[in-house]
Amino acid sequence: MKISILHLSDLHFKNGENSFLLKVNNLTDSIKNKLIENKLLFILISGDLAYSGKKEEYTLVKNVLDTIEKNLKSYNNELVVEFVFTPGNHDCDFSNNDEIRNILIDTVIKEPSKCSSQIVKSCTKVQENYLEFVSNYNSINMIDKSLTNELLTRYEYKISEYRILFNSYNTAWMSRKNEKQSQLIFPHELIEMDKILEDNSGVRISFFHHPYHWLEHQNIREFKNLLHESSDIIFTGHEHTPSATKTTDYYKDMNVVHIEAGTIQDSHDSKESKFNLLTIELDTGKKKLFVYEWNKSDFNKTLEKELEQN
Repeated sequence: MKISILHLSDLHFKNGENSFLLKVNNLTDSIKNKLIENKLLFILISGDLAYSGKKEEYTLVKNVLDTIEKNLKSYNNELVVEFVFTPGNHDCDFSNNDEIRNILIDTVIKEPSKCSSQIVKSCTKVQENYLEFVSNYNSINMIDKSLTNELLTRYEYKISEYRILFNSYNTAWMSRKNEKQSQLIFPHELIEMDKILEDNSGVRISFFHHPYHWLEHQNIREFKNLLHESSDIIFTGHEHTPSATKTTDYYKDMNVVHIEAGTIQDSHDSKESKFNLLTIELDTGKKKLFVYEWNKSDFNKTLEKELEQN
């Protein structure tokens, strides 16, 4: 049985001109033949769906995602499409310029040990429009509420005898309008780490917006250790540059594939548009990565790579 993951990131939809609207049909045309044998497609979005976290921007995102789903189902009417999400810094609405939030963030940066669930809850109010948007999708019904909070959304799917687990980490909870590298903190002690590691059988996928180096240097090691113990595949976005690497931990005898996405829509360059497609054969574990980039009038495949088995 084969599934696929369409990895989109950094859509940046806003009121006004959106260059990706003219590329949507090209995207679905470019991958339709890869999905003929598929019964299930996950569309995974690793943050920055909107440009400034406004409600009307998510209406535009919804229309585009509906078009992608409709087009793909017209090629394969047996295809089931599921959407899974994680927020980025552009999914925060900073229009209120909340001084209390800024003070709380400064406190956490200076003394990470002072971070609490109440601070996180207060700081994630800027993501309310994003949360309202994602609640409209069927994946809201696939969330494990015992593991989910403001920092982590755990999606669980069962396909025949196979489990597909998605851990969506909210690295943008303390994002600011002009955020700087090495200042984000992911307070892993506020999520159910032990339960995540215990209930961890299946295809294990983690995704979040910011690559590691946007986190504070000590926090990087802690967060990375959690991810490497609980993930087979990691997806990120934010930096608009696609890449794919494999990390081998010889001490723990495990491998993790890390896939970064380019941007679907660059606010400063209408010609820039990139995305990834990953296919997974559940019975063998075989994985193949395809990377597509816009070139003048269509998406060209720039990489086709079979990923090594674990």
